[in-house]
Amino acid sequence: MLLELAVASDCQYIITYNLKDFRNISSFGIKAITSADFLKELEGQKL
Repeated sequence: MLLELAVASDCQYIITYNLKDFRNISSFGIKAITSADFLKELEGQKL
């Protein structure tokens, strides 16, 4: 259900600690990452 919502809303990420439930979702154009990794990605986007 969560993946379906992410696809319908055109999300880039699903932020979760349960990465094993979201293996092989790259075909939907979505990346499953932890909150710590997401913050690191945001940090890298700063100018």
